[in-house]
Amino acid sequence: MRTFIITITALLLSWSTASAQDFMTLNDQFVALFQQGKYKEAIPIGLKALQQCNQEFGNKHINYAVAADNLANAYFNSGQYSQALTFTHLARHTYMLVTGKKDVLEVGLCDNLLGTIHSNTNRPDSAIYYFDAAFGLFIQYPEEQYDNLLQVSKNYCATLSSVGSDNGIETICNLVIPGIKKIKGVNSTDFIDMMTLKGEAQRAQQKMREAVPTYDTLLQSAEAYAGKQSALYASMLDARGDCLRAIYQFEAAERDLLAAMHIRQQITPPDSMGMAANHHYRANLYAALSDFARADKQYDSSLLLYQKRGHANDDYYSTVLRSKAYTYVEAGQHTKAKQTLRQVLKLQSERYSNDYFLNGEVLITLANSEFQTGELAAAQNNLDKGEKIARQQYGDSSYLIARCLEIRGLLLHKVGKSEEGMQLCKSALALNDKIFGPLNEFSASALSNMGLIATETGDYANAEEYHRKAFILRKDLYGLDHAMVALSMTNLATLMIYQSRFEDADKLLAAAYEIESRKGLLTTPVGLMTFNNIAMLLQKQGDYERAEQFYQKVLELLKTDSVQNKTVYGLVLNNLSTNALDLKKYDASLQYATRAMEAVQKMEGTASQAYLRAANNQVVAFMKLRQFDNARKAGLQLAAQIKKSYGDSASLLETVYSNLSSLEAQTGNLPLAVQYLQQSLQLQMHNYEKNI
Repeated sequence: MRTFIITITALLLSWSTASAQDFMTLNDQFVALFQQGKYKEAIPIGLKALQQCNQEFGNKHINYAVAADNLANAYFNSGQYSQALTFTHLARHTYMLVTGKKDVLEVGLCDNLLGTIHSNTNRPDSAIYYFDAAFGLFIQYPEEQYDNLLQVSKNYCATLSSVGSDNGIETICNLVIPGIKKIKGVNSTDFIDMMTLKGEAQRAQQKMREAVPTYDTLLQSAEAYAGKQSALYASMLDARGDCLRAIYQFEAAERDLLAAMHIRQQITPPDSMGMAANHHYRANLYAALSDFARADKQYDSSLLLYQKRGHANDDYYSTVLRSKAYTYVEAGQHTKAKQTLRQVLKLQSERYSNDYFLNGEVLITLANSEFQTGELAAAQNNLDKGEKIARQQYGDSSYLIARCLEIRGLLLHKVGKSEEGMQLCKSALALNDKIFGPLNEFSASALSNMGLIATETGDYANAEEYHRKAFILRKDLYGLDHAMVALSMTNLATLMIYQSRFEDADKLLAAAYEIESRKGLLTTPVGLMTFNNIAMLLQKQGDYERAEQFYQKVLELLKTDSVQNKTVYGLVLNNLSTNALDLKKYDASLQYATRAMEAVQKMEGTASQAYLRAANNQVVAFMKLRQFDNARKAGLQLAAQIKKSYGDSASLLETVYSNLSSLEAQTGNLPLAVQYLQQSLQLQMHNYEKNI
């Protein structure tokens, strides 16, 4: 209850004549019960007081407004929100009727109560409307209405937080903090509380560089208010450490987080909630350093502490679980990532709704993992749902929209619309650069995927430019000893192998293997791709037997539950088919090619690069087995599919025409063989000039 309303009532009654004695008596009884917390007992007295006030003063009198206002508070404090809403509107209307104004303090207090009622009944849009009106009034009198302004600000920020409007929270904090600083000082709880809200809002918007000075100030205030060995000081160290981690200042981040941990170990009684948060932040740091095993242990420690404190189904728990899932994605452990992300979606949807704003990011991340494991239809569906939520919540210029553009670009590439896919990835890169500046992992990811598309469409010149830029970005962000740097090395090595630059590829793969071995990543998709590329390099250099051993090793690893990755599976089958051709094991090559086509078709359809390469291997195997009719039929179907998906100048078409030329020469149709050969040579020259 707003206790000062009682004072207002007493003051107003002192103006009235003795005829108001009956109303005064009823009001005194109401006040006495209210102050004792006996809200339900006070309500019938309040109703009688309101009725008596109407008889004595009428319903257009200030006393009538105050009586309705007090009654609304009694209903609110007893949890009867519908009745509270009715009487607050009555009080608000009467205040405006009596004063002839909307911008009076009593109306502002009613607006604050209306906002609180709507917030408590899960109507955030209405709550925001009334809180905004109350805030707009009280901010005009920051000193005279300090207490009311502070209360409204906190209520307003809490509601904005529930809908993810972090920019709004930061704006309110920036308006209120100067007044708090002037009236209460920088070492007050009010200043610390509002600055903490600002820091949390900045972090939620990924404004980590701006958040660091916010927490620098908070650390000074926390030290003056509670000392350096306090839970408050440790919390600020944790928050600043997490910001430093996000801007890649890993050593400084670890210093803060370990200092916070040591403080909490000395606190009596133990600060278990604070320690759970510290475990979470340290897990995020170790994940950023690609020390995934250590990160996993810290996440589990955090989750266990929250469980012990009874928080297994609330926001504390789901926040850590989200971070754990995102780390699985970074580690390439997409099976675990998908399981954990679906668990997070279930928790958040049950607690809030399917359209809860944080579900947008989770759905987009889930779509990425489904794409990586070849579940393209599921990825498309979840991406659509996630993007809808993200656009509603953050508009068209957030990093989540950039992530959507990138994933959508890859999906288009997989179904043969590579040019459209490339344009979306370029749009994602431009948006990331605009939001974060040129030095960030999101831009490195977009560049890496642009390199992937360019490589698979035979545009090797641009592919090398994109992959090298991604490598340089990641090296500058993380240093050389990092999983993402190893991934860029592996991507570059793939490109070098395709261009027969074997010495360069060998050096890159050796460096990537060393990082992945040291980080325990050899059984993740990143590590498996390195193994696959080592096998490709051996194959291209004529060491077919050793190449087959590496391919088979990857295939065995892919059968385990923890490593399952259908995309890599199709790739390895394809490469085994090609290697078997080199070993003159044509039956085996045909079997591998057929298995690859079946696997890839289920995941990506018949327009994907992986499917077309497998189909080409099948054509060659048919030819080697002298099954010329099957080879001709499959070759013509393949050429038609490539033209449909990638156009008449696709690089793979050069190989198909060459194979068809050889086929027709072997079966005695020399004119047609010459025609196909000319088409192949024309494409070869065209693509050579493009990549020179």
